Amino acid sequence: MQHFTRADIDNLHKYERIQLINSCPGFKSANLIGTISANGNENCAIFSSVIHMGSNPPMIGYLTRPARVERNTFTNIKETGFYTINAITKSMIEAAHQSSAKYPADVSEFEAVGLKSQYRDCCPAPFVAESPISMALKLVESHHIQANDTILIVGEITDLFINEDILRDDKSLNLQEADIVTIGGVDAYHSAELIQRFEHATL
Repeated sequence: MQHFTRADIDNLHKYERIQLINSCPGFKSANLIGTISANGNENCAIFSSVIHMGSNPPMIGYLTRPARVERNTFTNIKETGFYTINAITKSMIEAAHQSSAKYPADVSEFEAVGLKSQYRDCCPAPFVAESPISMALKLVESHHIQANDTILIVGEITDLFINEDILRDDKSLNLQEADIVTIGGVDAYHSAELIQRFEHATL
């Protein structure tokens, strides 16, 4: 087993350090966040930091990278107060990955990478039409994490759109049937296979 001290980690090349530390927590969710600016510019960007924060009320969080440079997604959310989170399938990964490129604020990533934006009355922000699982959210709060200058954005789900063929009777989702992918590290996409489902654990 290889031992990395903190000094070893700090001395790694930037991109080696990013790959190593991003890989250690295991597989992460892969989502596209859709936003629109106050003056109507669409934005669509991939995130692997989306987390469940509670079901009553239904809250979702995500971390954005250091705020030292312009982040169009967070800027748009601050301006409008709304955004969408959309799951990524196998057929979408090339386009989704390309959305991580640093496009100018006036360029729609939807058009640039070949995804279709979809608007619904419940939310001013665009959804990703190709996604089988989409959430509309309103901004609740944001927290600046001083230690590494990142921001935790917390949103409340206002509306859900889910393909009926992946919705089980108990309201769980058949993510495998939907071809939902996960991310390992920063650039490796994986498919998931259901191993087993269990009953609620009790003593």
